[in-house]
Amino acid sequence: MRKKIITTIVMIGMFLLVVANVSALTLKLEPSKLNLNGEPNTEICTKLTIDYSVPNGLVKGRDLWAEEGITDKILSLHTLNAEDLGLIVSYPESVRIIGSEDIDVCVTAPKGLYHGALLYRTMQGGSIGIELNVWITVDTETPFFVKDELKEISAFQTVLQITTNEDVAGNVIISEHEEIENSGKVLLGFLIDIDAPEVEDKLESVIIKKYYTIEQLNENSLDEDSLKLYYYNNGNWEQLGSNVNKNAKYVSATVNHFSIFGIFGNILTVPSKPVVVDDGDSTLSTTSLHAQWTSNSVGSDISEYVYAIGTSPEATNIVDWTPTTQTSVTKTGLSLNVGTTYYFSVKARNNKGWSEVGVSDGIKIITSSSSGGRGSSRRSSFSSDSTDFINLEDTGAEITGGVINLGTSEGDENNKGGGFLIMMLIILLILIALIVILSVKKSKRRDLSK
Repeated sequence: MRKKIITTIVMIGMFLLVVANVSALTLKLEPSKLNLNGEPNTEICTKLTIDYSVPNGLVKGRDLWAEEGITDKILSLHTLNAEDLGLIVSYPESVRIIGSEDIDVCVTAPKGLYHGALLYRTMQGGSIGIELNVWITVDTETPFFVKDELKEISAFQTVLQITTNEDVAGNVIISEHEEIENSGKVLLGFLIDIDAPEVEDKLESVIIKKYYTIEQLNENSLDEDSLKLYYYNNGNWEQLGSNVNKNAKYVSATVNHFSIFGIFGNILTVPSKPVVVDDGDSTLSTTSLHAQWTSNSVGSDISEYVYAIGTSPEATNIVDWTPTTQTSVTKTGLSLNVGTTYYFSVKARNNKGWSEVGVSDGIKIITSSSSGGRGSSRRSSFSSDSTDFINLEDTGAEITGGVINLGTSEGDENNKGGGFLIMMLIILLILIALIVILSVKKSKRRDLSK
């Protein structure tokens, strides 16, 4: 009984050791299908990317082929060598992988349709190996691209929907490209290089769909709405008219050429702290308050604001946080206390999150008697607003001092202008007195002459 228990424990330990070794190894072949199309007896090539988790790890490859007419993707049905079908197949049979390696896979075939598999196995000494395969289709009897018929090709998180303006026997190669800086923009995921020399000059249109993941978005802190497809053109990145499908997570564009392509976007930051302005230092209203604000957002539009009103900065004791899409508000129906200062607080939100709180400098509720004579005019320093004035400087008179009051209070309408009449009466009396004096002097002269 004890031996059985020990044996069982040993077997479980060995099983766990195997699982641990296998889980430590990761082998990936991309793409999972290789489609080669071209002329008979002409070398047709494509690229395969091998990812291996073991640094400087060794992998070895082999190829198997199915008999003519067998199209099922079942490895046990692939029992022939390339030579059995008259094929010449070339690829690195032994590859030392440092992270990731792109290899060329080339086939020369007589006219016909051939189905095979390319297998790579890890060669880690003393460890359990992994073997993966990709399926190969070689077609040298029918054009791969038929005029005006859409052909779809996919690899490296990319789907190409290709339409040509004539029948073409050629191959489209999609491969990962090393990063090239795009000034002011951030790369999402990786670049792809699309090459098809036999096909490119026959293109009618190509729809490119480059897929991405939410993890890639978050890793780079990119705004999803800002994503655009770019292509590399003579040392410069050119933006394409792009569409973002947020549900399926891809960016698409239509082109008529092949190049290096990538998705770029803007780094997403929260909006700037709002600048909030109310209606001044004070107001007479005890029932309403008004404010407006501004905030900037880089990488994403502002989708919403919230505001609050309180008796201290950032307080919400008068009006709690209230959402709005506007940049100003007039809040009515309030019950405000005279002598109290009130503050507006505002936050802005975009796809990244909420801004800091922006606060107004406060507005105080006052009464009309405490307004301090706001709006008084120059003449109020001399008399009441209802008094009329004549500026003698305007008449050209050589009189200093400026202003003479010729009026009375607004309540005495009958006497308005009385000062002017008195002045005229005095002048008239002076004239009469002068006439009387002149008359008396003339009479005395007469008497003396007699």
